[in-house]
This record gives sequence, C-alpha cells and structure tokens, in this order.
Amino acid sequence: MKVFNMLTSEDMKRIHSQTDLPLLIEYYKKEIWKWKQKESQWISDKNLLEGSKKTIEEIATKLVEISKELAQEKEDREYDKAVHAKELEKALQR
Repeated sequence: MKVFNMLTSEDMKRIHSQTDLPLLIEYYKKEIWKWKQKESQWISDKNLLEGSKKTIEEIATKLVEISKELAQEKEDREYDKAVHAKELEKALQR
C-alpha cells in the first residue's frame, strides 16, 4: 500500500479512475488519526500551560506575602533599635 503524505490532484485522478475507494478511505482515516493526535497534544500542552500559570501565580502571591513579612520584621527591628537607643540614652543621662 502506498504511504501518502499529501494527495495531489494527479493522485486523486488516479484513485478515482481506478475506483480505489478503499485506498482513499484508508488515507483519510490516517489523516483523521494524525489530526486527533495533534489535537490531543494541543490539549495536553494547554493543560500543562494552565497548570504552570496557576503555579506561577501561587508562587508570586507567596513571594509578595514573604516580602511584606520581611519588610514588617525589618521595620519592627528598626523600631526596637530606636526604642533601645532612647532607653540607653536616658540611662546614660542619669
């Protein structure tokens, strides 16, 4: 059986002239199978992309939360240093 990559008009004429309908049916079955495989891969890629996007969004949200926590901790430490410095200054002035 001949393997088809793409039917030319000449191929179509030959097939019709030979009335080789089973050959034509087999060709289109293979074409349909190829397109179904491509569609399956596209769906798989889309699902992977959506999952990756969700993961990236979750990581970004977590990074923002961590950044805010770190900024608050830094602010708290600076406040504590300022308070201790004032207390030390008052103690030294006595």
